[in-house]
Amino acid sequence: MTSTEPALQRALDRERAHHEHCRTVLAAMVEGAQEHVVTGEDVSASGADAEVLGYRLRSRAKEMRELPPGPLFFGRLDFAEGEETGRALHIGRLRITEHPAAPPLVVDWRAPVSRAFYQATAGDPRGVAVRRRFGWAPGSRGDAADLTGMEDEHLGRGESRASAIVAREIERPRVGPMRDIAATIQPEQDDLVRAALGSTVCVQGAPGTGKTAVGLHR
Repeated sequence: MTSTEPALQRALDRERAHHEHCRTVLAAMVEGAQEHVVTGEDVSASGADAEVLGYRLRSRAKEMRELPPGPLFFGRLDFAEGEETGRALHIGRLRITEHPAAPPLVVDWRAPVSRAFYQATAGDPRGVAVRRRFGWAPGSRGDAADLTGMEDEHLGRGESRASAIVAREIERPRVGPMRDIAATIQPEQDDLVRAALGSTVCVQGAPGTGKTAVGLHR
Protein backbone atom coordinates (compact mmCIF):
# COMPACT_ATOMS: atom_id res chain seq x y z
CA MET A 1 0.00 0.00 0.00
CA THR A 2 1.08 3.59 -0.54
CA SER A 3 0.45 6.57 1.69
CA THR A 4 -2.24 7.85 -0.71
CA GLU A 5 -4.51 4.84 -0.26
CA PRO A 6 -7.56 5.72 1.87
CA ALA A 7 -7.43 2.48 3.90
CA LEU A 8 -3.83 3.09 4.92
CA GLN A 9 -4.54 6.72 5.74
CA ARG A 10 -7.43 5.74 8.00
CA ALA A 11 -5.25 3.16 9.73
CA LEU A 12 -2.50 5.74 10.24
CA ASP A 13 -5.01 8.20 11.68
CA ARG A 14 -6.19 5.58 14.18
CA GLU A 15 -2.63 4.77 15.21
CA ARG A 16 -1.77 8.46 15.58
CA ALA A 17 -4.83 8.96 17.78
CA HIS A 18 -3.78 5.97 19.90
CA HIS A 19 -0.30 7.44 20.26
CA GLU A 20 -1.70 10.77 21.42
CA HIS A 21 -3.81 8.96 24.01
CA CYS A 22 -0.72 7.08 25.17
CA ARG A 23 1.17 10.36 25.59
CA THR A 24 -1.62 11.74 27.76
CA VAL A 25 -1.68 8.60 29.89
CA LEU A 26 2.12 8.57 30.19
CA ALA A 27 2.09 12.16 31.46
CA ALA A 28 -0.39 11.09 34.14
CA MET A 29 1.84 8.10 35.00
CA VAL A 30 4.84 10.40 35.50
CA GLU A 31 2.84 12.65 37.79
CA GLY A 32 1.43 9.66 39.64
CA ALA A 33 4.88 8.16 40.20
CA GLN A 34 5.95 11.29 42.08
CA GLU A 35 2.76 11.26 44.14
CA HIS A 36 3.47 7.65 45.11
CA VAL A 37 6.83 8.73 46.52
CA VAL A 38 5.13 11.28 48.77
CA THR A 39 2.46 8.78 49.81
CA GLY A 40 4.98 5.98 50.32
CA GLU A 41 7.05 8.09 52.68
CA ASP A 42 4.03 8.34 54.97
CA VAL A 43 3.38 4.59 55.03
CA SER A 44 3.86 3.11 58.45
CA ALA A 45 6.30 0.20 58.28
CA SER A 46 9.48 -1.07 59.81
CA GLY A 47 12.57 0.98 59.11
CA ALA A 48 14.01 -1.53 56.65
CA ASP A 49 10.72 -2.00 54.78
CA ALA A 50 10.16 1.74 54.57
CA GLU A 51 13.68 2.25 53.21
CA VAL A 52 13.23 -0.41 50.52
CA LEU A 53 9.80 0.93 49.56
CA GLY A 54 11.09 4.49 49.40
CA TYR A 55 14.05 3.47 47.24
CA ARG A 56 11.84 1.62 44.78
CA LEU A 57 9.33 4.44 44.54
CA ARG A 58 12.02 7.10 44.10
CA SER A 59 13.79 5.00 41.47
CA ARG A 60 10.55 4.54 39.56
CA ALA A 61 9.74 8.25 39.73
CA LYS A 62 13.26 9.15 38.54
CA GLU A 63 13.03 6.65 35.68
CA MET A 64 9.70 8.10 34.57
CA ARG A 65 10.91 11.72 34.77
CA GLU A 66 14.02 10.99 32.71
CA LEU A 67 12.33 9.18 29.84
CA PRO A 68 13.81 10.54 26.60
CA PRO A 69 11.31 12.02 24.14
CA GLY A 70 10.43 9.75 21.26
CA PRO A 71 7.78 7.44 19.81
CA LEU A 72 6.02 5.38 22.47
CA PHE A 73 5.57 2.29 20.32
CA PHE A 74 7.22 0.78 17.27
CA GLY A 75 5.16 -2.33 16.61
CA ARG A 76 1.86 -4.12 17.09
CA LEU A 77 0.83 -7.75 17.35
CA ASP A 78 -2.66 -8.95 16.42
CA PHE A 79 -3.22 -12.36 17.98
CA ALA A 80 -5.46 -15.06 16.52
CA GLU A 81 -4.51 -17.93 18.83
CA GLY A 82 -3.39 -18.56 22.40
CA GLU A 83 -4.03 -16.62 25.58
CA GLU A 84 -4.06 -13.27 23.74
CA THR A 85 -6.60 -14.33 21.08
CA GLY A 86 -8.45 -11.36 19.63
CA ARG A 87 -6.16 -8.77 21.20
CA ALA A 88 -3.98 -6.19 19.51
CA LEU A 89 -0.91 -5.30 21.57
CA HIS A 90 1.27 -2.29 20.82
CA ILE A 91 4.94 -2.90 21.61
CA GLY A 92 7.15 -0.12 22.94
CA ARG A 93 9.98 0.72 25.31
CA LEU A 94 7.85 0.71 28.45
CA ARG A 95 4.45 -0.41 29.68
CA ILE A 96 1.78 2.28 29.51
CA THR A 97 -1.53 1.71 31.25
CA GLU A 98 -4.31 3.89 32.60
CA HIS A 99 -4.15 2.05 35.94
CA PRO A 100 -2.36 -1.11 37.11
CA ALA A 101 -5.37 -3.39 36.61
CA ALA A 102 -6.28 -2.04 33.15
CA PRO A 103 -5.17 -3.71 29.91
CA PRO A 104 -1.95 -2.05 28.73
CA LEU A 105 -2.07 0.56 26.00
CA VAL A 106 1.57 -0.32 25.26
CA VAL A 107 3.42 -3.48 26.30
CA ASP A 108 7.08 -3.32 27.34
CA TRP A 109 9.30 -4.92 24.69
CA ARG A 110 10.98 -6.96 27.44
CA ALA A 111 7.71 -8.66 28.48
CA PRO A 112 7.42 -12.35 27.54
CA VAL A 113 4.40 -11.71 25.31
CA SER A 114 6.47 -9.24 23.27
CA ARG A 115 8.94 -11.91 22.25
CA ALA A 116 6.64 -12.95 19.41
CA PHE A 117 7.30 -9.56 17.80
CA TYR A 118 10.92 -10.59 17.28
CA GLN A 119 10.62 -14.35 16.92
CA ALA A 120 7.36 -15.06 15.07
CA THR A 121 7.68 -16.29 11.48
CA ALA A 122 5.30 -17.51 8.79
CA GLY A 123 6.34 -21.06 9.67
CA ASP A 124 5.94 -20.48 13.41
CA PRO A 125 3.60 -17.49 13.91
CA ARG A 126 3.30 -18.06 17.69
CA GLY A 127 -0.39 -17.22 17.58
CA VAL A 128 0.20 -13.94 15.73
CA ALA A 129 -2.10 -13.17 12.82
CA VAL A 130 -0.53 -9.83 11.88
CA ARG A 131 2.76 -8.18 12.86
CA ARG A 132 2.73 -4.45 12.25
CA ARG A 133 5.81 -2.24 12.19
CA PHE A 134 5.61 1.54 12.39
CA GLY A 135 7.81 3.96 10.50
CA TRP A 136 8.68 7.20 12.30
CA ALA A 137 10.44 10.27 10.96
CA PRO A 138 14.17 10.26 11.82
CA GLY A 139 14.84 12.06 15.08
CA SER A 140 11.16 12.05 16.05
CA ARG A 141 10.43 13.33 19.55
CA GLY A 142 7.14 11.47 19.62
CA ASP A 143 4.77 13.78 17.77
CA ALA A 144 1.92 11.79 16.27
CA ALA A 145 2.44 13.53 12.92
CA ASP A 146 5.88 11.88 12.76
CA LEU A 147 4.23 8.49 12.24
CA THR A 148 4.70 8.34 8.49
CA GLY A 149 4.06 4.73 7.54
CA MET A 150 3.54 1.15 8.59
CA GLU A 151 3.95 -2.39 7.33
CA ASP A 152 1.68 -5.36 8.00
CA GLU A 153 3.02 -8.89 7.81
CA HIS A 154 0.20 -11.47 7.77
CA LEU A 155 2.01 -14.32 9.46
CA GLY A 156 -1.22 -16.22 10.03
CA ARG A 157 -1.63 -16.50 6.26
CA GLY A 158 1.93 -17.68 5.79
CA GLU A 159 3.13 -14.28 4.55
CA SER A 160 6.78 -13.45 5.15
CA ARG A 161 8.78 -10.56 3.74
CA ALA A 162 11.72 -8.38 4.59
CA SER A 163 10.85 -5.14 6.36
CA ALA A 164 11.82 -1.96 4.54
CA ILE A 165 11.25 -0.01 7.78
CA VAL A 166 13.77 -2.15 9.68
CA ALA A 167 16.25 -2.00 6.79
CA ARG A 168 16.09 1.81 6.66
CA GLU A 169 16.62 2.11 10.41
CA ILE A 170 19.56 -0.29 10.45
CA GLU A 171 21.19 1.41 7.46
CA ARG A 172 20.67 4.93 8.78
CA PRO A 173 24.02 6.69 9.40
CA ARG A 174 25.18 6.30 12.98
CA VAL A 175 25.81 9.71 14.51
CA GLY A 176 25.64 10.94 18.09
CA PRO A 177 24.75 8.67 21.03
CA MET A 178 24.20 4.95 20.48
CA ARG A 179 20.65 4.31 19.34
CA ASP A 180 18.17 2.10 21.13
CA ILE A 181 17.77 -1.05 19.03
CA ALA A 182 14.55 -2.31 20.62
CA ALA A 183 12.62 -1.68 17.39
CA THR A 184 15.09 -3.51 15.15
CA ILE A 185 16.30 -6.46 17.24
CA GLN A 186 16.74 -9.55 15.09
CA PRO A 187 15.82 -13.07 16.30
CA GLU A 188 19.43 -14.03 17.03
CA GLN A 189 19.96 -10.80 18.98
CA ASP A 190 16.73 -11.37 20.90
CA ASP A 191 18.01 -14.81 21.96
CA LEU A 192 21.16 -13.20 23.34
CA VAL A 193 19.34 -10.34 25.07
CA ARG A 194 16.94 -12.74 26.82
CA ALA A 195 19.43 -15.52 27.57
CA ALA A 196 19.49 -16.66 31.20
CA LEU A 197 21.72 -14.51 33.39
CA GLY A 198 23.16 -17.52 35.16
CA SER A 199 25.57 -18.29 32.33
CA THR A 200 28.27 -16.30 30.56
CA VAL A 201 27.52 -15.26 26.99
CA CYS A 202 30.26 -14.45 24.46
CA VAL A 203 29.06 -12.26 21.58
CA GLN A 204 31.27 -12.13 18.50
CA GLY A 205 30.85 -10.30 15.22
CA ALA A 206 32.29 -7.80 12.79
CA PRO A 207 32.28 -4.05 13.58
CA GLY A 208 28.82 -2.51 13.40
CA THR A 209 26.89 -5.76 13.87
CA GLY A 210 25.32 -4.71 17.18
CA LYS A 211 27.51 -6.46 19.77
CA THR A 212 27.64 -3.53 22.18
CA ALA A 213 23.95 -2.71 21.74
CA VAL A 214 23.00 -6.31 22.50
CA GLY A 215 25.15 -6.25 25.63
CA LEU A 216 23.58 -3.01 26.84
CA HIS A 217 20.04 -4.24 26.22
CA ARG A 218 20.84 -7.50 27.98
